[in-house]
Amino acid sequence: MLSYLIVGLLFLSLFQNVKFYLIRRKLKNGNKTPIINGAEPFYLQGKNKKGILLIHGFTASPQELKELGQYLNEKGFTVSCPLLKGHGTSPENLFNYKYQDWLNQLKKELNQLTHICDEVHIIGNSFGGNLAVLIANSSNKVKSVSLLASPFTSRFDKFMRLGAYIFKNVKLFKKKNLSKKVKKVYKKSRRVCYEQVPLFSILEVGRVIKMSRKILPKIKKPVLLIQAENDNIIPHHNIDYLLSRLNNLKIFLVPKSIHVFLADNNKEIAFEEIYKFVNV
Repeated sequence: MLSYLIVGLLFLSLFQNVKFYLIRRKLKNGNKTPIINGAEPFYLQGKNKKGILLIHGFTASPQELKELGQYLNEKGFTVSCPLLKGHGTSPENLFNYKYQDWLNQLKKELNQLTHICDEVHIIGNSFGGNLAVLIANSSNKVKSVSLLASPFTSRFDKFMRLGAYIFKNVKLFKKKNLSKKVKKVYKKSRRVCYEQVPLFSILEVGRVIKMSRKILPKIKKPVLLIQAENDNIIPHHNIDYLLSRLNNLKIFLVPKSIHVFLADNNKEIAFEEIYKFVNV
């Protein structure tokens, strides 16, 4: 019985690796998927010497931060929002990138902003906040970090990573399981994101979250945490976790909203809180 199980696992692993190899070969041979309409990166020149680096979430795109970026730009800020590598094209593209690629990309973006701005504020949405933490100490010109529903603890954290590790040998993608309310909000806001998640990439996300937890106590800059009052992804003790590791933390809860509150009805409230925080 054990021998059959071992053979079965080896067969599944071989099948998965062959599919993985064919996808990567197809991408490397020049079959580049164009950027999805609406997922393009954006840069908005401001009137003052203050810069904002916006970082979108995992499987998402700059579209989710466009309204916030325009709002802050109207207040005078120079705003840069890159498209993270592997995003905004096709889920298969994520197979080509690891967390180091995202960090290197963001450090270059940050470096460009610090050359034209006297100060820079980093704002990350969801997983983008974890990436923001990892680059926050890259420059003395970074004056604050804003975490928008960023998962340092999660209801599904360990389960997701364990599941990704196990089932990546069975299939490469997992379709997102969204509630009717979330689907309605996404449709209304015309959110541009992948509908399925590459399981290999979830492991990269887990590595970033783990690293960001370790570096939290080293962040001495002011940090703003905004998350939905009843977040459907992040548990309330995410706040307690951050409070125990950050000495300069401000918290704001968005009422009656989903995890991606920037796409929901009360997003303007969050915009105002973010502006008050960075306009110091």
